[in-house]
Amino acid sequence: MKKSFAKKTILVLLALSLISSGIFAEEKVLTWEDQKLEIEARIEARKAAREQTAKAKLEAKLAKMTPEKRAEFEAKEAEKKAALDAKQADKERIATEKKAAKEAATAERQAAKEAATQEKLAAMTPEQKAKYDEKEALKAKLKAEIEADKAMRKETLEKTAIKPVLPYMYFDCDFGLDFVDVTRVVLKNDRSNFIFNDNLLGVSATMKVVGFKPFIPLLKVTGLMGTGSTFNDMKVTTSTFNYGVDLFAGLDYRISCWDYLFINLAPGFHLLYQDTDRFGYLNVGIGTNVSFELPVSYEFTVILGGQASYDWGNFGNNALLETYDYVWQYGATLGVRFSKQHVNKYNYTGDSAELIQIKKD
Repeated sequence: MKKSFAKKTILVLLALSLISSGIFAEEKVLTWEDQKLEIEARIEARKAAREQTAKAKLEAKLAKMTPEKRAEFEAKEAEKKAALDAKQADKERIATEKKAAKEAATAERQAAKEAATQEKLAAMTPEQKAKYDEKEALKAKLKAEIEADKAMRKETLEKTAIKPVLPYMYFDCDFGLDFVDVTRVVLKNDRSNFIFNDNLLGVSATMKVVGFKPFIPLLKVTGLMGTGSTFNDMKVTTSTFNYGVDLFAGLDYRISCWDYLFINLAPGFHLLYQDTDRFGYLNVGIGTNVSFELPVSYEFTVILGGQASYDWGNFGNNALLETYDYVWQYGATLGVRFSKQHVNKYNYTGDSAELIQIKKD
């Protein structure tokens, strides 16, 4: 039973690793422009299909009518069309009038501003006018430099053929090293309570379906190995290999802090299977996962996270022999993500798509 469960756990972790590395993903990643064209084509195809269906229904309806009914129907449709055309013409006329009034007001403000400037210049002394001209020349120079920088960036981007490659939805996976602390309490009336504590270390894979807003579906799978146990703060000797599997499924809400730090908050459901010398535990409950993403470079991110849960601990083999009144768990994660899809436009090293492409060339 234990070997079969361990094999299934290993297979699940291997499958998640393969998915995250892109083996099951499409080989071609559409650019934003490609996806925009594809979506526009789908919209046009659906619109054409709806128009064709409506036309077929109308023809079928007209075929069933008598000539008098058909003439009456066509007259009503013509009246509706004329009313719609008149309404559309009124909208266009109003929009044109508003645009003309706005342009006239803008021109009037510009003329007033120019007149005020000329009046101000006429009142200036030669020294003041020289300083004013110098200031305006500096403004013009800075504006020209900004425009030149924009043009250079655009030219570099076109030469290297770098385009955003983020699809609207894709799988993203983080890998980390986890520490977990599990506490189980049995309340006693005639003596001090029984408090069992287990420490575990392991590796985790956190998979997200990026693209949903505002919440991102999240699944975290952690393979654990026991490192120590205590009973009422006294160390307990255990066997060499005690393992556990931790699952957390929730909805992640991402908060951006000036684009150089991201905070992820994810409430969700928690499940832990833990094999020990005494029992096989199965804890089920609710919890939360909090993580901080540090964008080190364009494609590399360091993740510092923590998880806490409050569980019901009487689903395992211990339920018949020892019932727990309280069970809770907390842990910490040090993780990394290397992704060519989930890139960091703003990062600590200043990397960008252009620089990466230039280095490769």
